[in-house]
Amino acid sequence: MISETISRSISNGLAAAIPEGNLTVSQWAAKFRVVSQERVADPALAGLWRNEKTPYLVEIMDAVNQPGNNEIVFKKSAQVGGTEVGNNLIGYFIHNDPATILYVAENAGKANAWSVESFAPMLRDSPALADVMGIARQRDSTNRIESKAFRGGHFALAWSTSPATLSSRPRRVIITDETDAFVATNEGDPVSLAEARTKTAGSQRKIVHISTPRNEETSVIEPLYQESTRERYFVPCPHCEELQTLDWRDEKTGIRNLQWETDQPETAYYICQFCGAVIEESDKEFMLENGEWISTNPDYAGNRRGFWISELYSPFSTWADMAKAYIEAKHYPDKLQVFVNTRLAELWGNKDGEKLDYAELKFHKEEYDAEIPSNVIVLTSSVDVQDDRLECEVLGWGHDEETWSIKYHVIKGSPGEKQVWDDMKIYLSQEFYNKDGVALKIKAVAIDTGGHYTDEAYAFCKANAGRRYYAVKGSSTRGK
Repeated sequence: MISETISRSISNGLAAAIPEGNLTVSQWAAKFRVVSQERVADPALAGLWRNEKTPYLVEIMDAVNQPGNNEIVFKKSAQVGGTEVGNNLIGYFIHNDPATILYVAENAGKANAWSVESFAPMLRDSPALADVMGIARQRDSTNRIESKAFRGGHFALAWSTSPATLSSRPRRVIITDETDAFVATNEGDPVSLAEARTKTAGSQRKIVHISTPRNEETSVIEPLYQESTRERYFVPCPHCEELQTLDWRDEKTGIRNLQWETDQPETAYYICQFCGAVIEESDKEFMLENGEWISTNPDYAGNRRGFWISELYSPFSTWADMAKAYIEAKHYPDKLQVFVNTRLAELWGNKDGEKLDYAELKFHKEEYDAEIPSNVIVLTSSVDVQDDRLECEVLGWGHDEETWSIKYHVIKGSPGEKQVWDDMKIYLSQEFYNKDGVALKIKAVAIDTGGHYTDEAYAFCKANAGRRYYAVKGSSTRGK
């Protein structure tokens, strides 16, 4: 006779082995997915997955359960849980709806990092997954998992730079992570190679692309998103209750919706696009809980659902964090690109990597309270040499390389005439005053030596070397 203990063990084992097929992905995650301690900065977030923390992810995850939705596109920023969407989908298809799964990372290094730091801990700490995958539950069980058969399915790890890993056996589920970072190989586009693995799955295939957008000219996620339902997460204003998306700036006026007191990013707040009321960081939780995904492409009739969301929605980041990051990046194109891509979930504008938002630019114009603002510490100048004039701009410099345009002055006349250079010297030698009466003089000058008056420009610099007048020449090559 089988003892009661053995009988109970068999019953529990059978219960764990039988998938609960009526669960959606979000419901499965809330019941079976355990978030590992090493995956979170806040220990309170470890443990059983909580959909209420990131309510905007529920619809994205559950979209794969809806008949006819064969492809999901998630265009997103950092700090919104994009990687965890992929993890939950994989866990669901391992335990609840066994399938052949292919996870595609950017490169071998990223694939290895995801497997060791994210996938293996999830399998180890989620009992339902550990049982199905035959994974030991020891705390140090974080070995790389590149290929693994399980009851009713198979998991494989691939990366975009390796056609061999992409051209594996047929797959029903494909998940690409950071798709915009993929680069073509000698065998073609890695996304197309991966998707080709799903042909035999027919209407049962599920293809999920998750990525932060990057460059406008090379983006993969952007055209996929544009040719989709193009859904955005609309949230209610806590004051007027009008539904709206959280956007960095107003599309019509170019004014930032996120505002803060001058040089005080910690005071950041959001302005309602309808009633103009101030929305505080503390209102974000209410807004997220009551938000809904709405298509901005209602005429689309295909089977691809597309979702977009930025860090403005993130419960893991504050508006003050974003304001501080913007202040630190706005004068540096390379840093600004990272901000635009990873925090705003927007494309970077052109091939040179520099993007000027002219609509917003005019709102940065400020009226000085004196000839030079009080925050100016040092003055410099540059002189452009033209055939019939010298053009000069005086710049003020403050902390963190913040700059102000102080004066723009033109001296007409041929640079071949000594008087023109003498007049320029007089102009560059003057003093400029702030509102407290403190006088500043120009500390250094860059003189253009290109064009038809190279000798005169060099002579002027040599005669005034003690004043820090430097000969410079422009280049068409960036960085030179």
